[in-house]
Amino acid sequence: MGTPKAKARGRVSRFIPGATIAAMCAIALMLVHSVFVTTEGGQLLDQRFMRTANAAPDSWHEAGFALLGAVNATVIAAVIGAIVLIGLIRRRPRSIVVALAVIAGANLTTQAVKVLLDRPYLGWGAQNTLPSGHVTVITSLAVGLAMVLTPGSRSAAAALMCGAAAAGSAVMICQWHRPSDVIAAVLVVVGWAALLWPACAARRDRYRGEGGRPSDRHHRPGLGQGTGTAGPRPGPAGHPAYPGGPELRPGPVPPAGWSERSGGPGLGDRAGGALQRR
Repeated sequence: MGTPKAKARGRVSRFIPGATIAAMCAIALMLVHSVFVTTEGGQLLDQRFMRTANAAPDSWHEAGFALLGAVNATVIAAVIGAIVLIGLIRRRPRSIVVALAVIAGANLTTQAVKVLLDRPYLGWGAQNTLPSGHVTVITSLAVGLAMVLTPGSRSAAAALMCGAAAAGSAVMICQWHRPSDVIAAVLVVVGWAALLWPACAARRDRYRGEGGRPSDRHHRPGLGQGTGTAGPRPGPAGHPAYPGGPELRPGPVPPAGWSERSGGPGLGDRAGGALQRR
């Protein structure tokens, strides 16, 4: 077993990669703002990309308006309720807290950036729309749902990410936002998710050193299974062999003569073997 200081260092080190990614997202967001918002050439390029997206067929416009119109308080509350329900069913309260923190943090950050960052008037609009609020809401809800889903639900997580990508396209097709607004919104959500996601995996990581799954900790040698060997043991006729393997640690060694003094079977002694044969 590691010392408390070693365990604390391990917990801190688990968050370093996510914090690094979050810092990179913040730097990238500032670069996007500097290039596409504060310069005339960047604003012009941003506007041209949005007009190109607006040239999409009419059916795309109808689908885009329908998708964006569906993002309302009722739908948001329903998705948050689904996140809480799935997390409770899976008994993952920590994942619920992290998912809700990502959603709240990303949307609050988006609104704060809109206020703190200025958009100079250079002939292509003066109102700052970076980052996109709609894209932040939809993407953060998709990430929140992915956090509480089972690891095997990759198809559902992929569908959620596709919905977030469709929202990013819809705001440009409908001329609600420029491409830089969409990129900034995605960076905000990715930064918060990278920063907090390790907290979801903290519980699973505790057992990876013992065999890869939390349930593996129940398969160590115990009463009547022997302590001197780690290999599999043949069981009595009609019973399966003990599923131990060389990767499992031996059980505790009792004091000599424990079973004789206590009148009960010992851990790995002859009385324990007799218990196994019954």
